[in-house]
Amino acid sequence: MLRDTILDFVENRITTHDLEEWFVPRLPALIRYPDSADADVISAIELGLTELDLGIRTRENFINFLKQVLREHSVVITYLPASPITVNQTGSSNETSRQWPIGVYSANIIRASSVAVQ
Repeated sequence: MLRDTILDFVENRITTHDLEEWFVPRLPALIRYPDSADADVISAIELGLTELDLGIRTRENFINFLKQVLREHSVVITYLPASPITVNQTGSSNETSRQWPIGVYSANIIRASSVAVQ
């Protein structure tokens, strides 16, 4: 997945060469959906790799740039359980009600992608 590979790069698990080797052959599939949530991330990788190649950016600067891009385009995941839970409410009536709890989780860098590319 796109963000998994970027995360591997920013965490120094793969080299710049490895990132390019993964990214370039998949570029036609990645840009197939220009209005996707990944479009800006893909553009940032293209720009960053070009600037790195031209000596405009250092590897460290490119990594920081990609971290910022991932922060700006992070994914929020909402989980709903299969059935509602029972919540005992305190108060004068001591009522019991059924609620659908919603957990919203986000992270600066998250392993998720709206475009699945193998």
